[in-house]
Amino acid sequence: MSFTDPILEVMRWILATSPLLLVYVLGIIVAVKRYRLHPRVSTLTLFALVGLLLLSVIMPFVYRFVPGYLISLQIAGDLDILSFLHSLAHAVLFVLLLFAVFSGRSQRLGIRGADGQYLPPDFHTGEEQK
Repeated sequence: MSFTDPILEVMRWILATSPLLLVYVLGIIVAVKRYRLHPRVSTLTLFALVGLLLLSVIMPFVYRFVPGYLISLQIAGDLDILSFLHSLAHAVLFVLLLFAVFSGRSQRLGIRGADGQYLPPDFHTGEEQK
């Protein structure tokens, strides 16, 4: 197979973005691991990173195959439309990620147990009661 094969061309594009894809996957793993501590923030982060990962994997296929289809339908400005939709989706997912980063986390005061969860407020810390 030559490098003019469309699938190989798309795979080369995806391989070129592999560092970014790796960061998205690592972020997804961290969001899943920290879900118990910050469920809202982790959920928003998870949605944003999964969306960005899917966008990064799907868009090379779209840019490779959809313009030829749109040209056959005689639709002008096809790359401009695709670029705009790609940028719009990326912006929405990035805003979701920023919202997750800057949204308030509840500050809990107290003692953490061995499992990382906070102990109930009435938990005795070993001090003798009067």
